[in-house]
Amino acid sequence: MNKIIPAILTNDPNKLQQKFQQIKNITNLVQIDLMDGHFVDNKSIELNTLKLYKDFEFELHLMVKDPQDYLKKMSGLKVKSFVFHIETQINHKDLISKLREKNINVGIAINPETSVKTLDPFLGLIDFVLVLGVNPGFSGNKFQDKVLEKISYLKQKNMKVEVDGGVNLENIEKIKKAGADRFAIGSGLFGAEDINSCFKKLNSKIN
Repeated sequence: MNKIIPAILTNDPNKLQQKFQQIKNITNLVQIDLMDGHFVDNKSIELNTLKLYKDFEFELHLMVKDPQDYLKKMSGLKVKSFVFHIETQINHKDLISKLREKNINVGIAINPETSVKTLDPFLGLIDFVLVLGVNPGFSGNKFQDKVLEKISYLKQKNMKVEVDGGVNLENIEKIKKAGADRFAIGSGLFGAEDINSCFKKLNSKIN
């Protein structure tokens, strides 16, 4: 079954709390964007802040220079998936191996400007690819149609594909048609007048 995952990008603990309140009756799985001000020009809440939200499971999207530094910081959190960027200058296979030891789903994210073929050496080692539909770091940007080709390429490789950035009611069907399985949605969901109704409408368009 295809899935909608609320995505939260904020550096304000009060806004974080508000967003969790808004979705508590919709789902218990949330994508959290973590930023260090180095990989992208923005900073997010600290990982420790999430320990207040024990009823939720987390997909961590790490837009950070050193994602491996977050492995120990995750202790005490229900982390379902850990997503790091192919663009980071790290030993990708070593990090994947460490995540496998923790029995966490492993995803690699790719920016709109990065060639999808840079993922080829890792596709057999990970659970899914997170295709960014916008340049990373800020919420509310317009989806870039050029990434639809990336999605189609990855589906031909039998990869599970999640799309993050710029997804909304107007474009979710064409993104699904390209081959996406899961959809991380921030402003396209939290910007709605009625979040419950919007979540249901998004779901109905993909299932």
